[in-house]
Amino acid sequence: MINKVRPAFISDSDIELEAKKLYRQTQQQIDNNGGMVRVAHILIHVPPHADSLRQLSAKAKIDSIYMELRKGIDFWQGGKKTFQKTRVLHKMEVIYPG
Repeated sequence: MINKVRPAFISDSDIELEAKKLYRQTQQQIDNNGGMVRVAHILIHVPPHADSLRQLSAKAKIDSIYMELRKGIDFWQGGKKTFQKTRVLHKMEVIYPG
């Protein structure tokens, strides 16, 4: 029934205009919040039920990587050398949460 009623009130051009309006609003919201960001994860494998020493070692490795990144090392290029035995998950772009 709705499909029979809708054409009498809303045209295809109305739907197109509303879609474009929503797109522009979303684009403006993203721009106002700093734009897009690239997200990547660095994982250090720690076996289940690892002892404290192994957990602390993994944390030290993560802290070391974090400090290198803070110094400005390029994540993707420098990562090959610095993060040799670290798994770097694929990068993906996401909307900055606003």
